[in-house]
Amino acid sequence: MDNGHQIQVIKPGIEYLLDTSDKPAKGVLHVVFCHKDNGVFKHGITSEVILKMLIDRQKHLFDKDPSTDNSRALLFLTQALQSINNRNYLKMKRRDDYKATNISVPPAGQ
Repeated sequence: MDNGHQIQVIKPGIEYLLDTSDKPAKGVLHVVFCHKDNGVFKHGITSEVILKMLIDRQKHLFDKDPSTDNSRALLFLTQALQSINNRNYLKMKRRDDYKATNISVPPAGQ
């Protein structure tokens, strides 16, 4: 059930328009994730921030209606955040390990 709210994909994985209210007072939320465009980092929101927001929302719903479904949704959102955090940790570790093993040698004559 989505209450008629729509998601419009502008750039898959990067940019979205979210319908935030019912008609006639239509509202739109423009969401842009951080990404690289032709090798240049572009600022935006992260998946981690969105998940933290959803976790907070789900905790609020669970406090109002402690059900198995709300508990499972909270668990899955928390696990998703943990998985992304773990992926980021391993990515940074690989980058640090690479830097530690690839010492740059100055060109001859310097």
